[in-house]
Amino acid sequence: MGIGQAGLARPPQAGDRLPTAGKNTWHPRRWPVAFGYFDHAELLAAWCEQRDDFRHFRIDRIENLALLDENIPRSRNSLLAAYRRIEPHANV
Repeated sequence: MGIGQAGLARPPQAGDRLPTAGKNTWHPRRWPVAFGYFDHAELLAAWCEQRDDFRHFRIDRIENLALLDENIPRSRNSLLAAYRRIEPHANV
């Protein structure tokens, strides 16, 4: 399953490993909300549990993605509505 399919078919709880000073460091759970496509990059918009806020991640910089078999703590519609409030111009 590709990253795009994972985020759209069934919004999973996702954790990713991003490079930090040459080492792979585990980062907190992120709940995918939307994908954005721009001229220079593709972005994943996700709720970050650690920061208690929405974050944007460049898909080309995600090295690993773990799909966990856990339920989202909020409804998908609730997350999407909250994202639309902070990003009113996002077409999601």
